[in-house]
Amino acid sequence: MPNLFAKTFLIIVLFLSFATVIFPQNASLETNYSEAMKAYNAKDYKVSAEKFRLVFQSNAKEITNSMKYNGACVFALVGDNEMSLSLLNNLVTNGFYSDYNHISTDSDLVSLHDHPIWNSLLEKVKINKQTAPERFKAKVKDELSKAKEILTADGGKLWGESLWNENVLVMDDENNVYSLQKFAEAKSDDGIIFYKKIKEGELSYTNTTQQFQGKQWATIRKDYIGNDFSETVIHELFHLYHSQKIKLKGLIVEYLDETNGRILLRIEFDALRNALTKINEGAEKEIVAKYLEDALLFRQLRQRKYAEFLPQALDLENVEGLATYTGVRLSANPNKVSHAIKEIDNRESAKSLTRSFPYATGLSYGLIFDYLKINWRSDLAHVYDFLKIYETKVLRKKLSKSKIYLGETQLRNNGKKIITEEAKREKENAKIENFYRIQFIEEPTLEILLEKGSGMSVSFDMNSTFSLKGKGVVYTQIKAANEKGFGSFSTIAGKEGLGVSGILLSSDFSKITFPKPIKIEENKIIGETYEINLNKGWKVVTINKKGDLQIKKID
Repeated sequence: MPNLFAKTFLIIVLFLSFATVIFPQNASLETNYSEAMKAYNAKDYKVSAEKFRLVFQSNAKEITNSMKYNGACVFALVGDNEMSLSLLNNLVTNGFYSDYNHISTDSDLVSLHDHPIWNSLLEKVKINKQTAPERFKAKVKDELSKAKEILTADGGKLWGESLWNENVLVMDDENNVYSLQKFAEAKSDDGIIFYKKIKEGELSYTNTTQQFQGKQWATIRKDYIGNDFSETVIHELFHLYHSQKIKLKGLIVEYLDETNGRILLRIEFDALRNALTKINEGAEKEIVAKYLEDALLFRQLRQRKYAEFLPQALDLENVEGLATYTGVRLSANPNKVSHAIKEIDNRESAKSLTRSFPYATGLSYGLIFDYLKINWRSDLAHVYDFLKIYETKVLRKKLSKSKIYLGETQLRNNGKKIITEEAKREKENAKIENFYRIQFIEEPTLEILLEKGSGMSVSFDMNSTFSLKGKGVVYTQIKAANEKGFGSFSTIAGKEGLGVSGILLSSDFSKITFPKPIKIEENKIIGETYEINLNKGWKVVTINKKGDLQIKKID
């Protein structure tokens, strides 16, 4: 099976009315695929194969290449080699699958190795790999042209100005970058698409905005091109435009790892999901509006209980929530509302909501407000708060309901189940917190102090973080580089997980703390679950009797 990749982000330390076409998405496909993968992970391959048969019997256009590959693995494991090879042949022939190293060594596919067509299948994979660069250039040209066409047609109707900018770079995993914009030392075969191989580490392999050749660019990873109706390109171009209008930090909202914070947010999620579902069902607008108000009631409770975090939460929702809304809203995706429902499902299932929640809330509120024809969008030079917008534009007064009504709202939006689940999660989190408190407070550690204004690029799995109250946030899957400072570090693949690995960053990104290393070899520091590469001129020193270490610049 292939690895599943989570979306990553770049943080620079200390600076850090259209008609919506709606079609129901194939919910049974998603359900069957989810159950198939769950059974696979539990090594119940027979059940997994049964669910995969239902996936492929649907012949749905939403069937992805990943689904085909994973299905082929499962069918091979249960001895249905013909079905497995049929899927792989489709993937190689029509999907241009090209990961020869993976498919040739995948232990799930061992039963296929003696089949007469196996070697010819591998030869096709090799050819796909050889022809991949030219095909990818054509794909980039096509996809960027589509995004340009969408944003040119919008012409600023959504936010007042066009979001299109020629400064878009698509990056592959071999340090090649591609753009419609000519840049220094770039090559071009047709005068339309420009490309160049860059130095390792010159750009972070991340969907974000970052500096390149003295300019700010929207950067897009290869695996986000061609499979999302231009959503990611538009999302990152929104960031490029938005950052010129207002400076927002977009930091993690730590209280959303607390039980009460999660309960309030998850009930808000459920109410939003109910509102979106009613839109898909063609229900009367009054019913949609009722569920919207349910969501806003629990948003209000959350904002009041954690009032000191409100500016931070709104910053993050405006950074990522509005970008997600814009990407989906302007994309060619015909299933926008269903996409929002799926976004809620995906974010809610994550172990941590501290960074991921706005991708669901920003998108959902935006689409629901549009559906109800609430005039909420103006410029992008101020911070949007959906509760205040609703109170100002719709109610024309403060939102207020009785305790009895709140109780009914909670029950109507799955509150009882959510509270039970979060109580169970609280017990599990207590064990994880104890592990990290021992690791980062009781035991000796290694730390790095970052000077104010120093830049550090960071990519991480936002679904695998843990808030350590009073200390900061533990990142269990992270890569970072401070090229003009100490160097770089990353967690070790295969050794990552909550309560297993972790690197602690203070909330203001002024300090990085690692568990004490097991080995230090010149410029390389090795821990049980992480590695650090130091730049020249930096060393490790002991700073106290406890045995704490610190990485310092040599005078």
